[in-house]
Amino acid sequence: MGTKSNSHLLHHVFFTRTQAERESFNAYLIELKKLAKRCNLGVQEEEILKFSLISGLKNTELRESLFKFPELTMDQISERCRISEQFAKYSPSQSHDPVSMVEAVHSRAMTSRHTYQGQGFPPHVLNENRQFRPHAPNQSQQRYPHGQTQQYPH
Repeated sequence: MGTKSNSHLLHHVFFTRTQAERESFNAYLIELKKLAKRCNLGVQEEEILKFSLISGLKNTELRESLFKFPELTMDQISERCRISEQFAKYSPSQSHDPVSMVEAVHSRAMTSRHTYQGQGFPPHVLNENRQFRPHAPNQSQQRYPHGQTQQYPH
């Protein structure tokens, strides 16, 4: 009776295991694989592991996204989870929504000192309509009507 209750406990631990708040995906995956091996899940091990792995992810959006593609392999699931984790690590304040990402990039571009208003671009780079000239003359000089030149730092 002792081994059967131990087996039930192992299965319970495996099926209720979720990714901790500050746990990396790799650490979560390694622990889940160890638990799966100890549970002796048999031929269905990989399918059960995939389901448990996705079910326990802390990122709700990622979890919902992965459940839409049941044909994904463990390697594909792992790759997507790692990419998502890296993205979250380097842009924690940004939403994972592509629309928000585009808006953030656009917003930064508009507040940059290099705008089409000419604050960051020398006049010889922009034409009279404030568009980039296709072939600007000497990139470091602007010629004025009376032969004078104006130097611009690079």
